[in-house]
Amino acid sequence: MNLEIKIQQKLQETNYDCGQTCLEMLGYDGYGMFNGREMDSNDFRSLQGVEEVTVPIGQEENLDYSFPHIWLILPKARFVSGTSAHFVIRHRDQIYCPRVGTVNYQEYKQKYVGFVLQEFLVPFKR
Repeated sequence: MNLEIKIQQKLQETNYDCGQTCLEMLGYDGYGMFNGREMDSNDFRSLQGVEEVTVPIGQEENLDYSFPHIWLILPKARFVSGTSAHFVIRHRDQIYCPRVGTVNYQEYKQKYVGFVLQEFLVPFKR
C-alpha cells in the first residue's frame, strides 16, 4: 500500500497568484488564506510548520528534496515579463510551476531560473 502524498499540478489563475497556487498544490486553501493579493515571503513565514531554509546561492542540490520546498525565484527575463519574482515547488527531481506545469528540475533550472532567492520547507496539508 502506497501512502505517499502526491503534488497535484495546478496552474495559476492570474499573474500574481503563484504563491496561492503553490499552497493549493500542497493541500492548503491558498486562495482562502491569501485572497486577492500577491503573496510574499512573510506570508510563508507565517504558516505553521513552514521552515525557511538558508542555503548559499548555487548550493540547492545539497538539500533533501524528498519533502516539498517552495522556492522564490528570480526568473530569467524571457520567462515572465513584468514579474520580478515567482514561487514554484521543488519536490524530488521535479519542479511544479504554477505557470508552465511540471518540469524536470534540471530542465526547468536551465530554462527559467536566474537565481533561487528564498527557499521554504512546506509540509503537505492533507
